[in-house]
Amino acid sequence: MEKSEILRAIIRQGENEDISEYEEILNEANENLVYPDIFSETVSKVFKLAMDGKIDPWKIDILQFKDLFFSEPEPNFEVAGLLISSAWHILYEKSIAMIRGYNSNKISDELTDDYPEIEDSMDEDEVSDFIDLKEPVMHEDKRNVTLIELLDSIKRVYKKSREEKTIKDTSVDINEDILMKSNKEDIEEGINRVQEEIKKYINPFFLEDYWGKTTEERSEFLLYMLFLEKRGRISMEQNEPFGNIIITKLF
Repeated sequence: MEKSEILRAIIRQGENEDISEYEEILNEANENLVYPDIFSETVSKVFKLAMDGKIDPWKIDILQFKDLFFSEPEPNFEVAGLLISSAWHILYEKSIAMIRGYNSNKISDELTDDYPEIEDSMDEDEVSDFIDLKEPVMHEDKRNVTLIELLDSIKRVYKKSREEKTIKDTSVDINEDILMKSNKEDIEEGINRVQEEIKKYINPFFLEDYWGKTTEERSEFLLYMLFLEKRGRISMEQNEPFGNIIITKLF
């Protein structure tokens, strides 16, 4: 695939956006790295720019990245590990943005409830002069996919490819039922289990001290902690990029 085709697939463009703008951003990104193919180079640079704040993470379509990767004639699973790690950081940034947006709206509602004169003092002329902002954050996907299910699917494919000793002949067999929906009951059970587990931890504590040893355990623990923060059961703070995440229990 050409670079422009890859960008059109994994980046959601607005009505007045041109994909060439993103090509220029990628061309300006100087890296001393050698990539095995144009797909790995393009996706890696897009993820890196999203993590650096130069591309809006909400414009990155992680599911399209998955589909493109497995459509490659010879998927490079070693490079995939780095790309999945970058994709996880983008998903994390999206989750934090959703949580902050939710908390901000909640505070705004409470403020107008406590001080109704603020809302009443705004006449119709003032309101009509406001710019109509379209929020790009909240959107509705047709498929609900948990990170754990995505990692499990990719892990099964990688294991199968190693057993066959050749990537070229690998049959990518992802369970579409898993990718089409998430098991809400299992997720709710996991959230309750993690909440009970952290009750015995001294407040505050580092996420990295308790999130497990394997990638699956860590991803699962972090996912449930994000749900707990969204529900106001805990607070999460990270003072520097990729630094330790500080957890404070609020219950």
